[in-house]
Amino acid sequence: MAARLLYKSMLRTARELQLDGKTLKLQASADPAMWGHGKPHTRNVSLRSLFPSLKTEVSGEALNGAELAEVVRSEFRAQQHIDAVEDSLVDEGFAALRILHQQIALQGCTSDTVTEGVRVEATSGFIPESSNPDAGHFLFTYCITISNTGSNVVRLLGRQWDIVDESGELVAQVPKGSQGVVGHTPILNPGESFQYSSGAALPTARGRMQGSFQMVQFNENEDEIPVLFDAHVNAFGLNTSVRASPVQ
Repeated sequence: MAARLLYKSMLRTARELQLDGKTLKLQASADPAMWGHGKPHTRNVSLRSLFPSLKTEVSGEALNGAELAEVVRSEFRAQQHIDAVEDSLVDEGFAALRILHQQIALQGCTSDTVTEGVRVEATSGFIPESSNPDAGHFLFTYCITISNTGSNVVRLLGRQWDIVDESGELVAQVPKGSQGVVGHTPILNPGESFQYSSGAALPTARGRMQGSFQMVQFNENEDEIPVLFDAHVNAFGLNTSVRASPVQ
C-alpha cells in the first residue's frame, strides 16, 4: 500500500508540473557555510546526483512534467510487482519525493539569465537560526554561478544589486560598479564557471533581489578594444519557506 501511495503521489506531482507548463530545473540549495566564499565551479547537479539510486538512465539538469512522469513509471516498472517493493526502497522513494518538492519550491527562489554569452544562475535560501522574526530580521543567503558560455574570455569587474521587501520597498542597494564579488574579479575562459555566496537581510518574510555584473570581454584580435557590458541577473525570490541547507 505504501508503494502504491508513493507511486500515485509522484505521478500527481509530475502531472501538476506538466499542467503548470513548468520545467523542473535541478538546483543545489544555497549553503550558508559558503557565505563570503568564491571559487571556480564545476557543474555537478543532475537527476542522478540528487537521486543516486535511480535505475532509469537520465542525464541533464532539467525535466518537464511528462519526462518526470516517465521516470517515475520506469522506476516502478523496474520493481515488477509494486506491492512487493522492499521497505527500504519505499523509504528511499519518500525521501526522493521530499527532495522533488524541495526542488519545485526552489524554482521560486532562482533565476537564470544569459547576456552576451555570460550565464548567471542565482539561488537563495532562508537561514532561520540567524533570524529573529519577532524583531523583523530575516536573513537569507544566496548562491551565484557565473558561466562563460561564449567564445571569448571575460572578466568580472563589479556588481550591482537592488533588494526589496515583500511590499516592494527598496531595503538595500549595492551601487553599480562595486568592485568584484567576495574579494574576487574572476577571469573566465570559454566553458569555465565561478561560484560565490553572500547574503541579505529583510524586514519581511519575503522579498526579492535583482542586479547585474559589470563584465569586460576580450576579443581574439588583440588590436580590438575590450568590450564592457552588464551581465544581468533577473529577479529571484527571498522566501522563508525555502531554507538554506549545507551541500551534502
